[in-house]
Amino acid sequence: MPTARPMPPAHLASPYAAGVAPAPDVAEWARKAFVLPGGPLHNPDHAHLYEAHIAALWVADPFTRRQRSILADARLGRLSGDAWAQAERRALYAAWFGGVPDFVIRLYAPFWAACSDADACALVEHELYHCAQDLDPFGAPRFTKDGRPIYALQGHDVEEFVGVTRRYGPGAIDGSVSRLVDAALDPSGRVATSSIAAACGTCLVR
Repeated sequence: MPTARPMPPAHLASPYAAGVAPAPDVAEWARKAFVLPGGPLHNPDHAHLYEAHIAALWVADPFTRRQRSILADARLGRLSGDAWAQAERRALYAAWFGGVPDFVIRLYAPFWAACSDADACALVEHELYHCAQDLDPFGAPRFTKDGRPIYALQGHDVEEFVGVTRRYGPGAIDGSVSRLVDAALDPSGRVATSSIAAACGTCLVR
């Protein structure tokens, strides 16, 4: 890669570690590498995120869902809950990210510290594909009254598989996209149920 990817703090990189820490360098790296035109790994599929405030967070605690280890997820940064819960989250976001972000990408620090650059890039792009601009009932992008994009999370579609596979190959992250390609070409028509989503907590919520 032209620019070295950021790494988690040493105290969060061990498989036996616990805790969380903001990762502003990852958010900046992802924005410059993937979102902004002219970036070394620029992907026009993420053009709708040009104005988005995307934050990142290191997490060292292991997490499983549906018997699968979660390596990353993406979530909306919006406030929710009662007034005190919102005030608490607002203060936390301000301390961590300088304000309430549009999206927060959480990364499992021990995996990130050990994985290849290609797997790290594929993982981040996978999460970026979850970060979308909301659409109205007619399929047009939604905006606030002052013209700012309204954001939402989206599930997988063909674009995500095409985008990640085109850039990182059919073996991206866990090889399951390769299995998907093989299954699609299999005349028996039996398609593997696993996908790159196996490592993504956002996918497993859906």
